[in-house]
Amino acid sequence: MMRVVLATILLVLQAPGVLHQFGSVTGVVKNRQGIPLSGTRVVLTPADGNEIGALEGLAETDAEGKFRIDNIPAGRYHLAIGPVDKLIYHPGIEDPGRATIIRVADGLVTPVAAMVISLPLVSG
Repeated sequence: MMRVVLATILLVLQAPGVLHQFGSVTGVVKNRQGIPLSGTRVVLTPADGNEIGALEGLAETDAEGKFRIDNIPAGRYHLAIGPVDKLIYHPGIEDPGRATIIRVADGLVTPVAAMVISLPLVSG
């Protein structure tokens, strides 16, 4: 009986679409001068508004400002950087209503155009 159950589970997992239920998002974050921003936290949040504050994916940019977020369920998302209470959304705006919609598809890598942000001047 246990073999039948295991065989059934394996067949379900091998069904078309079951193994590729997730996609990936890649991109780069730069400042206005074109300098890559390393060590920057990048997040994906659902764009449909019914899960406000939900976090679907998280990554950190490398030395070249590049990031990759894997295992994202297919759907529509906003890409953002910054602290949770003050996110800046792709393409570099504060209003999520005007932000770019990132569409993630099953089994695909979705490249996102470079996100260019203005950083406040720091003195001292």
